[in-house]
Amino acid sequence: MQFSVIIPAYNIEKYVARSIKSVLMQTYTNFELIVVNDGSTDNTKRIIEKEAQKDSRIVLVNKKNGGLSSARNAGILISKGNYIVFLDGDDKLHDKFVLEKIQRICIKKNPEVIVGGMKAVNSESKAPNINLNLQLKKDIAMDSLEKICNLYIANKIQPPWQAFRLVIRKDIIKNNNVLFNEKTATQEDFLFFFNLNKYVHKLILTNTIFVDYTFERPGSITLSMSFTNLKNAFTNFSYVYNLINDKSIRTFLANRFCDYIPYIAQLKPAEQKESLAFLKENKEIIDNSGENFKNCIYKYCWKIFGLKYGSKVILSIKGFLK
Repeated sequence: MQFSVIIPAYNIEKYVARSIKSVLMQTYTNFELIVVNDGSTDNTKRIIEKEAQKDSRIVLVNKKNGGLSSARNAGILISKGNYIVFLDGDDKLHDKFVLEKIQRICIKKNPEVIVGGMKAVNSESKAPNINLNLQLKKDIAMDSLEKICNLYIANKIQPPWQAFRLVIRKDIIKNNNVLFNEKTATQEDFLFFFNLNKYVHKLILTNTIFVDYTFERPGSITLSMSFTNLKNAFTNFSYVYNLINDKSIRTFLANRFCDYIPYIAQLKPAEQKESLAFLKENKEIIDNSGENFKNCIYKYCWKIFGLKYGSKVILSIKGFLK
C-alpha cells in the first residue's frame, strides 16, 4: 500500500464527511484512510461509521479524547502505507488529483519528505487574502527542512510546518520514533516539523496544493489566547529556538515568540507572575528578535514600561489601530 491518509476527528460533524469524501474521490486509489475519532461527543462518530460502511478503505479508530497529537499518533501506529499523508478533519484535499500528483513525485524522486502547498478558505469556503505558498515554476529538490524554512522566510512567508503540508515516508517516522508531542495542546505541528528536521535529507518542495485549509473556523484553537495556550507557545518556541542553530530561523522564531508576549496583559496576576518569570529566563530570545517596525515598538514599550505594563500599552495600541 502506498499511502496512509490519517484524519483526526473531534466534534467536527459539520466537516468530517466532506473531508472523508475528498480522499475517497481521489483518482489514485492505492491508499487506506485512517479516521481517528478522538472521543467525539457529537455526531462525528456516526458520520464516520456511515462512510466506512460504504468503502472498505476506511479504517475507523475509536479512542478516548486525548487531543490532536494523540489522535495522529494512533493513526501512525496502525498505518500500513509507505507514505503518511495528514489531513485535518475540518479540511479537505484540494482536488481529486492530489494523491496522483504526489505519487508521480514518489516514483521519480523517492523522497523522504514532500512539502506541498495549501489554500486557505474560511468556513464558507471563501479564500481570505493571505499568501501561504511560494510561486515555484517547478519542483525543487532540497536536503533539509531548514533550507526550506529559509526560502519561505526570505520571501516573508511563514514556513510550511503544518502537518497537512507534509507527506512523509513512514520508515523515517518509525525508525527515528518521531511522533507528535501529546503534552502540548498547541504548536504540535511546529514541534513535529523541527524534531523531524535532523532525520531527513532528501526532500521535494512542490507548488502542488495538497489541502484546502479551513482558516480559523469557530472554536478553532488558533482563535483562543488562554494562559494554557500562551504557556504552550512560550515553551514550544523557546524549545525550537534552542534546537536550531540557523540564524535567520532563530530570528524568525524570536519574532513569533515576541508576538505572544503582549497577551500576558490579559492574564490573571498569578498567571502573569509565572509568565514573566519564564520570559526573564528567556530574555535572549526577546533580545534576538528582528529590528522591524513592529519589534522596535515592542522593545521600546518593554524598555520604558517593563514587560507587564509595556504589554498593556502594546495591546492598547493594537486596539486603537483596529
